[in-house]
Order: sequence, then C-alpha cells, then structure tokens
Amino acid sequence: MISALCFALLLQTPIPRDPYGVPSIRAQSWEGVFEEFGYAVAEDRLWQMEMSRRVALGTSAELLGPSAIKADQDARRTSPTSEELTAQFMALQPRTKVAWQSYADGVNRQIAARKAAGTLPPGYEGKDPRPWTVTDSAAIAVMMARRFGSTGGLELTHLAAMGYLQGQKAKDRVWDVVDDLAWQNEPDSPTTLPVADESKVSALLFPKFTRTDSERHLASLPRLGLLELMPALQLAQGESQAALAMQVGAPAKLGSYAIAVGAERSATGTPILLSGPQMGHPSPAVIHEVVIDSPALQVAGINVPGVPVVVIGSTPHIAWGLTTGVADVSDVVWFPTDGESQYQDGSTWKPIQTLNETINVKGADPTPVTRQRAAGLPVMLHSKGNKALFAMRRACDGRELDSWQHVYDLYEAKTAQELLAGAAKISLNFNLFFATRKEIGWAYCGLWPVRQDGWDPRLPIPGGPEGAWRRLTPMAESLKIVNPTGGLLVNWNNKPVRAFENLDTPFWGSPHRVEVLAAQLPAGRLSPTHLEEAVRMAAMVDKESLVKFLPIARRLAAEVPGAEELAYFDGRMVEGSVGAWLYDRALETLKQALFIDDIGNFINPTLFNTAIQGSVLWRAYQGRSRFPYLGGANADDLFREAIQKAVETLGTNEQARLLGYRAPEMRYPDQMPVPYSNRASSIQVFEMREDIRVRSVLPPGQAESGAQQWNQLPLAHGWRLKPLKVWRGP
Repeated sequence: MISALCFALLLQTPIPRDPYGVPSIRAQSWEGVFEEFGYAVAEDRLWQMEMSRRVALGTSAELLGPSAIKADQDARRTSPTSEELTAQFMALQPRTKVAWQSYADGVNRQIAARKAAGTLPPGYEGKDPRPWTVTDSAAIAVMMARRFGSTGGLELTHLAAMGYLQGQKAKDRVWDVVDDLAWQNEPDSPTTLPVADESKVSALLFPKFTRTDSERHLASLPRLGLLELMPALQLAQGESQAALAMQVGAPAKLGSYAIAVGAERSATGTPILLSGPQMGHPSPAVIHEVVIDSPALQVAGINVPGVPVVVIGSTPHIAWGLTTGVADVSDVVWFPTDGESQYQDGSTWKPIQTLNETINVKGADPTPVTRQRAAGLPVMLHSKGNKALFAMRRACDGRELDSWQHVYDLYEAKTAQELLAGAAKISLNFNLFFATRKEIGWAYCGLWPVRQDGWDPRLPIPGGPEGAWRRLTPMAESLKIVNPTGGLLVNWNNKPVRAFENLDTPFWGSPHRVEVLAAQLPAGRLSPTHLEEAVRMAAMVDKESLVKFLPIARRLAAEVPGAEELAYFDGRMVEGSVGAWLYDRALETLKQALFIDDIGNFINPTLFNTAIQGSVLWRAYQGRSRFPYLGGANADDLFREAIQKAVETLGTNEQARLLGYRAPEMRYPDQMPVPYSNRASSIQVFEMREDIRVRSVLPPGQAESGAQQWNQLPLAHGWRLKPLKVWRGP
C-alpha cells in the first residue's frame, strides 16, 4: 500500500511553470484548484511555510532554540488559540472551507512526495514535518491581518513617552509636545481622494475631546513606570514576533504603494494599475506568484505562502491592489483589578481568564507561558501593584478569516459596483485600488470604531461601558470613488480624505512620502513605463523631507563655503553623491538642534527618528508647533549651521569624501547587493486592454532553493519587470 502511494506520487504530472518558475494551475474543479495551489506553493516554499506557521502559533523555539523563546511567548499571549482559530474557520462559507482544506491536502501531498524522494528541506534535520492543517493557514492569516490591516493600539507607547518627557526640559509643557508629536489633523497632508471629489463621500465620526478632557483622562489612569511599560508596549506592537518573522522570511514589514490611471489619463486609452506591496525583502521572498486558469476559477497574482488566497492580482475582468490603511482601528483598554485574579468590568467583578501552556525549546528545558484574557481580549500588562490590567481591542477581532474569504468575492466581480460590494464586507483596514477595462476606483476597507467623546484616543481608555465603542461602521460604504476627477489615484499609505484624523497613529502629515511618488509622474497622459519609472525614482529620492526642505537647503548651501555639491543637489539620493550625503547629515543635525535640548533623544536614535517625523520637523522649523522648539532662534540660521557642521564632518571623514551617500540595500547571502531597498516586495503592472497584460517582478525569486531562488535579482538590479502570461489562448 505504501509503495503504491509513493509510486503514484512520483508519477503525477508536474504543474506547468513559466521560465521564472511561476506555476499555472489548471485543475478542473474548485477543490482541485486549491489542492494544486497548496501543492505548488509547498513545492516552492515548504520551509518558509513551516517557519511562518511556527511564528504565528508560537512554536519556533522547538526548531530554533532559546533565541526564539521571547517571540513564542509573545505570540501565545496575543494570538488566538487553536480552538479559537478553528471556531473562526468553522464559521466560514462552505466553499471557503473546501478551498482551505483542499489547500492543506495539497501541501500534505507535496510533503509526502518530498519524503518519498528524500528532498525535505534540511531544516527538518531528518524529522518528518507535522501535517499541514487549516489551523496553520488560519494562524498565518490572522497574523497577517493584524500586522497589515489592524493598525493603531499605540496608547501604551504614548503613555511611556509622556512619562519620559516628565524628565526632560519641556516637562512643564508636556501636553504641547504631545500635541506636536501625535497631532490629530494636518490640513496640508495629501489625500487619496482628490479634493474635488470630497462631496461624493460621507464623513466618519471621530471622538471629540479637549485639553481638559485629556488632562482628566491622564489623571484617571494608573501610575505606571517606564520599566513596567516598556515590555508591554513592545508586546502590544508585536516587536519580538516581527523581528523573528523578518529573520525567517515571514511577513513582517508594513507599507505599500499603488497608482491607478483612468482611461482619459492613459496613453494607451485604457486603465492602468500599478501595485507595490512593501513587506520586506527577505530570502525567500515574502510573497509568491501563481496563475490559476481553470474552468472553476481564473485569477493570477501574489499570495502569502500558507494562505490559500491570491491577495493582489487580476481576473479576466478586473485587477486590484492593496495598501495598508494605517487608520487607528485598535485600542489599548484598561480595567481595575483586585491585584490578583479578578478585574472589574463596569460594576461587575470577573475572573481573569488564564491558560497555562508550555513552549518546547530545542536544546533547553521547556519554558512556561501564560495567556491572559479580560473581556475576551488579550492582556498586554497586568500591574498587580497598581491593580490594573491593559488589553488590546481590535475592530477586526474574530473576523480576520471572514475578511480573507471576502477576497474571493473580488474574483467574481466584473464591474466596479460588484467589486465595491465585496470591499464593504472586508473588516481589515486596507486601501483597495482597482481597474476594469473602462474604470478605475478606490475603496477604504475595514470596520471603523465609533468612539465615545471625552476620552483622548492617544491614551488607554476604560475597558468597561464608559469607554466602549458605540458601533463598528464599514468604511468602504462611504469612503470610495469610481473614476475620480483627473483620472489618477496615487497612494503610499497616505490618509484617505482631509477630514480623517490620526487619533493615536501620527502618520499623516506633510511632507509625506506619497508626495515624493506623485512628483515623479509627469503631466499629461501616462504609460505603464511612466509608472514604473516613478516608483524607481521614488526609491532613489527616498526622503520625504526633500519635498519641503530641499529648496531651503540649496539656497542656504550657496552661502556656505564647501557646500557646493549641496547647492546643486537635485534631490536624487544617488549612490556616491556627496550632495546627498551633505543633505542627509545636515537635516539630521538640524533635527537634533531643534529637539534634543528640550525633549531629549527618546533613549535611542531609532525612537527619536520615529517620534520626530518629517511633519513634526517641518512645523517646528516654520514655528507652527505648539511648543517653541526654535527657542527664539532663526530657523534658517540653525539650518545654515547644520550645513556648516556637515561640511566640516565631510572634511574629516575620508570614507564620506570618497564614497558619498550609501543607499540602503537589499542583501542576500553570496549575492551582489541590490541598491535602493525602499521599493516594493513585488511590483505588478496591469494594462487593462482587451487581453489584459501583466508585468511583474518578485525578487530574489519564486523558490526558496534551486534554479528559481535568485533568478529575479538581475531584474531587480535593472528595475525591470517580466511578462506574466495570465490567460491561455483558445
């Protein structure tokens, strides 16, 4: 019996692939499509899938040893249990459950084939992998959903920052500094929806609060020290899990850009869509390409290994792309406790739900970990001394897999309205851009929590009835557009409309990186080549601050001896450019001169640069900030001095004089580095002609080993795309 099975596996017909290794799935049935899908992805990425499910489930230390214990502990504390994942899965539509189970069957068929052939990845060290289950796919899908489609939840970070600022020179004006660093709305911040189309959408409700409300809110919170807060805010943001994910090639980074060109603006006379998800540049690539050309399903594009969904791609009728929405759709909430095992929810005392588990560790003793829940929410911090616990609440809680299944609805859409109907069902916060043969459009997906007034959204809110969300509203029902004025949509995670507020997620300001991308698009009609060149140039410019500061830097550099390269610098951060090096160094020096004396360096340069974003720096330079960072000095004088210091440093830094600016790189073992890493993990360009044309690139390659592992690096070096044959001819 076993011999017959092995023989059958060895004789099965290989899945056809294009020259870059992209599989073409041609099974005749829905079940067959997804079984072949799982088989093909596991053929390319079995070890990556193994590590992704372990990162998501908190079982990595079993293979990696003690270095992965912290990430496993954090994953267990914050993620759904296997039982909760199974419950979500069982609530899915029948066809979705069939698809996910068939995918798991395909993965297991590939595992069996590789066991029979003796070609399992070496990381298994001679041990058989555990069979793939729908729970494994669900765990990866939930991890992805929370990292890319459920942002916010920065309340503990702001609470820690306020505690830190109490020890700085600006301590008497902490609220002014907080309003500068975590501003609510910058009117000049660029929007996805053209201003001319704002009358076509309805506004969402944002919480109203005053400075008095904020002060009262802060006074009502437990007094927590920085040492107690730091591990909790790292847990809330999933830092250790993200670091491990980056190490093993699982999805971790956040970002993405998209450009949609309508027929009236297109040089070809038909819509064009460029989609560029930014999820990092590990090896193997964080995403995978597939073409499904079957009587049961026709869709082609990218997928996350382990999840049976083409998340960005095209059908014979539409093309779509996604970028992270970045809205504040998560809150840290807090409950009073008895200091031990109970918490207070309104007037009722309830037990803290506790589940004790064990993490198996390679080469070491097992490590215990405890999951804690309050009101069904994962506990980030239980301060027994302060008799308070803090938990994370997300708008997508319990709906993550439901969102993934509604991507299947997009595959059936033939018109913009059908596609928008599917978008309104997605609970995760994404910008959805799409093109048909006649139209382009955008929808801002996700559930929006309507919060109560009187609470500062930058601080942890009460977890009981007094801080409860009033309701959840599908954003895509109001924030959407078909055929926008001007025939162009450009997004790089910028804000949807002018009225949209940051709340606890201070990201939408001006300058903003989308302005860099938009500036690379020429006036007039646009071709696919224009879009490809725009993202290449945006990666080379790479500094959103250039939008505001470059003209000033060039003017002031003309007055500083030795700064001639900066005076003629055109903004391109070209490898080896002395002008780019001087600009980079001068702006960093200016930032320190404006902020460090009053508010400190936030412990390390990374946290400092996270806090002092381009919008914060620009407002301070203009004297528009609430706190007077200029301190009576002339802004141009400070910038001129910063340029002078940069010139002096250049004169004593032989390496800088010889090498100039060093561009961020994509690095791979034993391969030539690829400069300019501020690019998409995969770029796809869709020309919506009668025969849809798709061109794409997926560095370093389609597979995690073998001939297809590195074969797209030459394309990445040259900023070139490959054709993707999506549909067979008659």
